[in-house]
Order: sequence, then structure tokens, then C-alpha cells
Amino acid sequence: MCVYGTVSIAESFVRMAPSYTWLCVDKTLRLLRRKGVTPAPRLSSKGVSAAAAAAKGDSAAADRAHSCGIGSSFISETNLWETMNHFIYALLRATSYLYFMLVNAVFTVLNFFKPRHIVPRPTNRILFLSATKLAEKIRDGELKSLEVINAYIARIEEVNGIINAMVYPNFDNARKEAESVDQFLGGLDKNSDDFKNLQNTKPILGVPFTLKDCIKVKGMKCSIGVPARVNFVADEDAVFVKQLKDAGGIVLGTTNVSELAMWMESNNHVHGITNNPYDSRRNPGGSSGGEGALIAAAGSVIGIGSDIGGSIRMPSFFSGIFGFKNTQFLIDRTGHEPEGFTEGGLRNEMHVVGPMCRYIEDIPLMMKIGNPEKCKELKIDEPLDLSNIRVYYMEGIDSLVMEPLHCDIMEKLRKSVHYLESECQMTSFKVDFPEMKSGFGFWVTDLEAPGRPSFAQMATNFHGEVNLLSELGKNLIGRSEHTMAVIIGGLIEKFSIHSDEKELRRIHEKMRTELHSLLAENAVLLFPGFSFPAQFHHQALWTGCNISYTSIFNSMGLPSFAVPTGLNKEGLPTGVQVVGAPNSDALLLAVGRKLDKAFGGWTAPGLGLH
Repeated sequence: MCVYGTVSIAESFVRMAPSYTWLCVDKTLRLLRRKGVTPAPRLSSKGVSAAAAAAKGDSAAADRAHSCGIGSSFISETNLWETMNHFIYALLRATSYLYFMLVNAVFTVLNFFKPRHIVPRPTNRILFLSATKLAEKIRDGELKSLEVINAYIARIEEVNGIINAMVYPNFDNARKEAESVDQFLGGLDKNSDDFKNLQNTKPILGVPFTLKDCIKVKGMKCSIGVPARVNFVADEDAVFVKQLKDAGGIVLGTTNVSELAMWMESNNHVHGITNNPYDSRRNPGGSSGGEGALIAAAGSVIGIGSDIGGSIRMPSFFSGIFGFKNTQFLIDRTGHEPEGFTEGGLRNEMHVVGPMCRYIEDIPLMMKIGNPEKCKELKIDEPLDLSNIRVYYMEGIDSLVMEPLHCDIMEKLRKSVHYLESECQMTSFKVDFPEMKSGFGFWVTDLEAPGRPSFAQMATNFHGEVNLLSELGKNLIGRSEHTMAVIIGGLIEKFSIHSDEKELRRIHEKMRTELHSLLAENAVLLFPGFSFPAQFHHQALWTGCNISYTSIFNSMGLPSFAVPTGLNKEGLPTGVQVVGAPNSDALLLAVGRKLDKAFGGWTAPGLGLH
């Protein structure tokens, strides 16, 4: 019996302590594992496989599922340790609950007297049109490209002082390109084949787009929030940027990220911190947080994000938009900085570049521009009959180092399942993967890539290495030019601070096999978007393992679709993840469209318009 990555509550306190404390925690966990102590009974993972077999018509599978733990039965051992195990678990569970309750209480009090700013409601109706509809109206002459570009520039200038999302504007060039588009269309014969083929050859002609500040645009700066890169200018476009430009898109500018694009809050010492458009005191997510915030604030209509642990989906949840972590390698990532970021280990398989949008119809539009052949093969535009699709769902991850699922997130998850059952005749099954409590360990282990550039090297733009311990001391007195997230991440990487790598990899492969098998035939998994709606600034440093809600699917190599489910009573966005097998992107989009219909998609901050 093993702890399986259920880390003691001391690991939560390490978020605020010097990094060497991790070593003490690590040794303690190793000792506990050798002693065979497990702090709680575990559901048998065989039960999940049995449930899947039952769903496929196996007559005896339902009984097996019940006996394996899907239902009320547990597998446990009666031995000398059992009483102590339950006592240890109860003690740790209470400590964990009190810890997260205290963190939430402290940050609530600290922010109580700070003003909550919500971006002003958009009034220009152009801002409420999808990229698909904008392109159509520009082609048909109902709108001028320059009119659209000016509407978005005006909106960015209106909201950016509140959210600090755009860091490198491209307004002058965008206006010039828009004028060229209008001149081109004005001189084009509408009866010509060139005009008739525009929807295929230039599907977003004259439409603006934005992207995060770690994806190259020729002639523009690309800092990734790193002080040593403030003068770095890209000499070529990233492949996906070039594809969007060739399709007629116009770059409006680039948006803020976390330093080195490796944390779930978009904060750095080059551009500062990005605020959530629904509450300026709160985190819009990371690392594509500037992109998510700007799109949600109606300052952009479509954008490019990237995701190695949730960097597309988390900002989409926190800002109430759509974000698609597509099947690996579907969209070319060439031109993503820093150089060497995805080299070695499993990083290459975990990292994707993908679309972020306010309107769901723009997701397949961008995907087809990025890889038309693969999208045709996946049939992402063809309607699907969902009545024979199974919906598995999980109500959170039962882990001592992750926050219990917020009631608003739970409610939206259950409503999503109910809607798919009642309106789409889909069959649902509640499942549990106890191994997910090891999700943070999976992700940290998967990120290891011997031989690739280290965080310490990337933080200097490859001019030597940052002295991480020195920077840690400087950070504590406010003198470091690097964020605490990068320093801690670099120290974890440097000292390989995790436990039982061999055991973690064994559990990882076992769970990966089970999940892929479960979702292989006509099935999706509905999963909480995150454990909590957007938290206050810097709160994530104290609840870092919550990243497992998104990073687990990078580790598992599964596509995942972030779908907004409206605002809660506090006016904060909520969302769910729709997860599928590799190459099930069309199915995820089909389910996402149903949920978009159920919840109404994006809700404008301070307004109720969609």
C-alpha cells in the first residue's frame, strides 16, 4: 500500500518557505511509503474499467463495478495499521481543510477594502460579432476592415488600463493592413472566382487577432516576461501566426504572460500583473492570462494560446471564454519561445498551441487554418449524433493538497451532466480515479527533460544561469527581477524535488492506459474546469497543486475543451472541461456546442449580452 503522491499538508506550507524544506518533506514521504502507511481507503481503479464494460453491454460488468468500488464498496485491508491509518487520514484531512479555509479567509480579508473594478460594458455592436461573422460581413461589404480594427483598438484603449493585458500593441500596422484589405475588396469583381473563393482562401480576411507574448511575430518584441529579453525582436513569424496572416488575419498585438510562461498567474517584472476583467482584484489565470482577459473584455475576438499544464484552459475558465487544448501536434508550435522549451522528455507530447475565442464557432475556424488536412480527416465540421455517446464525469480530485471543489463549480458540472442526459439523450456514469491525487507529481516528473535548457538558463536568455538561491533571498525583500513562481520552479527542477519517480511513472502509465481505454469508443469525460473560480492575486502561490485539475490531461496526452458555464452569484466565470481520447476533437466540439446552447457561452463583464 502506498501514499501514491498524497503529500502531507506540510507541502502546502512549502509554498511560502525556502525551497530546501521540500527536501525534508520528500524524505518524510519516502519513509511513510516504506512503512506502508496509507492515510485513507482507496477506490479500486478496476472499478472504472468495469463501469466502462458495463456501459458497453457486459452483463456481468455492473456487479464487478460495484464490487470493485463504483458504488459503495471499498477495497481495504484489515491489518495492524488500519486504525492508525484512519486516524492519520482524519487528522490530515482536517488540517488540509483548515489550511485552505485559512488561505481563503486571509486573502478575502486582505482584498475586502480594495476596490473591485469591472471593465466597462462594451457598447459597439461590432464587438459582439464572432470572427466568422466579421469575416463574412467584411467580404460582403457590410463592414470595412478598418472599421473593425478601429473598434477593437478603441476597446483596448478603454479597458487595458484596468486589466493590463496587452503589452506590445501593433495598432499602426494593423490600420495600414486593414486599409489595404478594404482597397483590395473594393477593387475585386464580386462575380469573379477570386471573390467567390475568398471564404476558402482568406477565411478571416480583415479580422483582427491577438496572441500571447511567447509566440513570435516578425518585427515585434517577444519578452515572455523575462527582463533579459526586453529587447528581443522576432525575425520571423511563428508558423501558426503566418497561417492566420495568410488567411487574412491582422495582428493587433501581443498579450501578457507569466514569466517564462510557466505559472498560473500572468505576472512578471517586465509588464506587471494582469487583472481579471470581472474583478480586478483577481487572477485571470496563466500563462495565457493576458490573452484570456483581453478576449473576455471584448478587446479581441480570437487569439492564440499555448498549453503545457493548463495555460489555455485555466485563463479560459477564469475569464469565461472558450479555450481548446487540441490533440497533440494538430497545430504547428514552431516559433514558440523560449527556444528549447519543449525539447526532451515528455514536454514535447504535453505542449500544444491552440485557439482561444469568445464564440465557439471560431474554434474550428482557427483549427482548420492551422491544419486543414487533419481537420478534414477528423471531420470537425460534420454534425454528430450524440445519443450513443457516453458521458463519464468526476466531481473533483480527492487530495489533501488540492482545494475541495467549490460549490459553484460542482453545481455547474452537475447541471452540464443533467443537460446532456435530458436534452441529448446521452448516458452518464460517475467515475473516480484515485490516482489523480498524484497528478501534481505526474506533471512535475513529466516536465523533467535532461539535456534541455533549464529555467535558470532561460531566465537569463541563455547568458549564463540565474543564481536561484540568491534570487530567492532577493525576492523575499522585494529586490529580485524574477517572480517567486519562476524561482521556486527552478529550484524544484534543479533539485528534482519529488518522491518515488519509478512508482509515480508506474501509476502514471496505469492511469493513462485506463483513461485512454475508457474514452476510446464514443465517450467523453466531463471534469471541473478548476477547483475554484478566479482567486485573488497571488493566492495561487499558496494553492499551487490545484494546477492538477488541468495539468493532469497534459500528462495523460488527452485533448480538453474549456467551456464556459456562466457567472456565479459573485459575477465570476465558471466552466467545465470536456475531455476525450486523442483525435476526438470533433466530438469535444459537438459536446461543447450543446453546452454553449445550455449556458449561453461568454457573458460580457458588467452586462448580460452574449
